[in-house]
Amino acid sequence: MVATLWDVDDQATRALMERFYENLWQKKLMRLEALREAQLWMLHESWRRKPAQPRSVEPVPPKAPAGLPPDYWAAFVLSGDWQ
Repeated sequence: MVATLWDVDDQATRALMERFYENLWQKKLMRLEALREAQLWMLHESWRRKPAQPRSVEPVPPKAPAGLPPDYWAAFVLSGDWQ
């Protein structure tokens, strides 16, 4: 189970969980690796909501500062038998 330690922005949660499941199902990473890669992606890449589609995310143009503060990605932890 993936849980959060504090309330996280809905848009950030969606982006992280989409990346997590892509890593898990498509890239066939282990659960812990999938979550770690998704968190590192959030740390190093910027993303934003597309204006026409409020629920989708896309990379921010290169001129924007990269990465998000830990408030948006560090709250996610695996609970249970995650190996």
